[in-house]
Amino acid sequence: MKTTLDIAPTQEPTNTRTNNAFLTLVDNKEFARSYSDHTDRFPIPSSRGNKYAFIYYDYDANAILATTIPNRQGSTICDVWVSNCDKTATHLGGTSSITSVPTI
Repeated sequence: MKTTLDIAPTQEPTNTRTNNAFLTLVDNKEFARSYSDHTDRFPIPSSRGNKYAFIYYDYDANAILATTIPNRQGSTICDVWVSNCDKTATHLGGTSSITSVPTI
């Protein structure tokens, strides 16, 4: 068997084919890596009514952003996530990679 990366490698004569497997290598720079965490409710709400903190980490921008939010509803978290993505993309000199946000 050849040890090079052939597009269509040949089958060894004594080895029967059981299935076809294909692999595509994708540069990991194609995927923006970001993570988030949510705190428990604050003991006392802020003067603006916020009860939680949303912590956002963007690997590519090496940025940690903390945003206070009034609730942990999906729409609120989605809005804050998109806002933080826009901030870190602007910091990197680009535009946000989020083109559409799923409806929650």
